[in-house]
Amino acid sequence: MIRRFAPSRLKFLGGVAALLIAAAPLCAQDTALDMWNAQKTTFENFVGNLRPLGQQRIEQILRLGVDKRFLTIHSPLPSMPGDESMRAKLDGIPGTALVDVHREDGSPRGAEPDRFSLNVMNFPAPKQVNTFSIHSQLQPNELSISQTIQTTEGPLHQVMLSQRRGPQSAGPGLVQLAITDSGAANQAPQQLNFEAPDFFTFVHEYPQQTERYVRPLLRALNQESVFAPDPMIAWQVFGELSQPDAAMSRRVRDILPRLDSPDFRVRDAALRELQKLGRDGAGVLVHMDRSKLTPEQNARIDRALLPYGHLAPKEISRLRSDAGFLLDCLYCDESAIRQAAVDRLRSMFRPDLAFDVDAPPPVRAAVIAQLREQLKPVH
Repeated sequence: MIRRFAPSRLKFLGGVAALLIAAAPLCAQDTALDMWNAQKTTFENFVGNLRPLGQQRIEQILRLGVDKRFLTIHSPLPSMPGDESMRAKLDGIPGTALVDVHREDGSPRGAEPDRFSLNVMNFPAPKQVNTFSIHSQLQPNELSISQTIQTTEGPLHQVMLSQRRGPQSAGPGLVQLAITDSGAANQAPQQLNFEAPDFFTFVHEYPQQTERYVRPLLRALNQESVFAPDPMIAWQVFGELSQPDAAMSRRVRDILPRLDSPDFRVRDAALRELQKLGRDGAGVLVHMDRSKLTPEQNARIDRALLPYGHLAPKEISRLRSDAGFLLDCLYCDESAIRQAAVDRLRSMFRPDLAFDVDAPPPVRAAVIAQLREQLKPVH
């Protein structure tokens, strides 16, 4: 299990929780509506004493990305003094947000903050409280994103995506999805848990849980772009995009014979050379005809390609016709990948599909959301 953040790091959250608990009526005759009104009033009084950030777009507060197969969080906001938090209203996200950003001295804006916290609380209807929370800390290297829908009468639904990275984003890590449903009074509580070593692997191993829980969670925060596939994956699917560099191709061919050397030290050294070629070398390998290579050579090439999510031919064929994958490609940073995905979507699903591959990311995200609804399969 992923351990919780240190209490000292979430001081202001503890203050909110304590105030809400204190606001709960103690008398047996108090109704659920009385409790909801008390919670709402207490929260409004609490945030009313915080410094305002005003109306903000979500990208002015945070941006989620993926680096080394893990989620990362960036914020353009400066560091806030001490444990102070500020209040804000976010475009398209109902409720009041509490924001806390802490950076060590000299840490530039836009980089991963040493500590980040965003909590959005909304009281959309009598007896219902909705909460979005994002927390991250570089030491320890943890991040959590959750949505909670609760009524003062008891039922609770929570989706939490938690992540722990190893030191320097390497070594053992864990991404965990936890779904909690307390249910009504006559229903047993339900707890579901799914785990993977990193975000990239989680999405591929749990596609149904990703679509049902993780994507809606991130879409509500306008962070669905994290599902953009790694360019290496896209290059394998759209093979016509990748034209391996001639010089890099020669370097790879020079290494290949040594992968099958009788001396294991030579084989190991050749593998290290192949790995040092990085993404450019991997780009040559994924398009290479490996049918005439030995099992030893193929096994070592597979190891070299492991960080880049090497796909089997059957999977490549499936993804070329998968509307969800093609739509996720529209989030990619590379215009050529976006154009290839649009072309494929037009040929497979909608010849009249209109999409500006060079539009700004927020504009593209809005259109992608519309297209996802239009191309949703009918069951």
